[in-house]
Amino acid sequence: MMTAITRMRRGRAITAVVLGLVGAMVGFLAVQADTWQPGTREIQDYAAHVHEKAPTVIAQKGRAGALVTFRHPLTAERFNSLMAQPGISVESFRIRVIKPNGERAIIGGAPEPDGTILDPAHVFRVAAQAKDNAGGNLAILGVFDARVTIDQSSYEALRAVPDVFLVDPVQDNSDNQFLLYHAMEDAGLAG
Repeated sequence: MMTAITRMRRGRAITAVVLGLVGAMVGFLAVQADTWQPGTREIQDYAAHVHEKAPTVIAQKGRAGALVTFRHPLTAERFNSLMAQPGISVESFRIRVIKPNGERAIIGGAPEPDGTILDPAHVFRVAAQAKDNAGGNLAILGVFDARVTIDQSSYEALRAVPDVFLVDPVQDNSDNQFLLYHAMEDAGLAG
């Protein structure tokens, strides 16, 4: 199965090529960001904006949905350990993979029905099944972001973790969130 999906929002095109799906919760995407290519300054300004607004957003809601973006891809073990902290509920996560031609791609998923946050064996199965559509073996780098629900104490705990670049409950621009790690890689801020 190969399907291309393009979303246009606020003048930005985001194209996701779905190369294969496993179950309802994990899929493999090759993502092409057509127009949002910020530099280091724009990314830092975006993070500063979020840091300024986030405490108010969480205080108003008590618990809030947020996108946690990491400074570099995390191993499944490190990700599971971070997300097991009190007050954090994982909704979904994205894993950076590299296709044989060097193109960046994503394996996305959600916690297993039994409560397992991220099962590495499941990721390897998805990568193996996507091999033919991807043109060869995928290099699995690790988890680069996760959609979570957090409270004030878990927000503060995540912000204090050196592996975490941004905890964004503000969500002013979901396209920027979707492309943040990709832009960080391009600007040399991730890796």
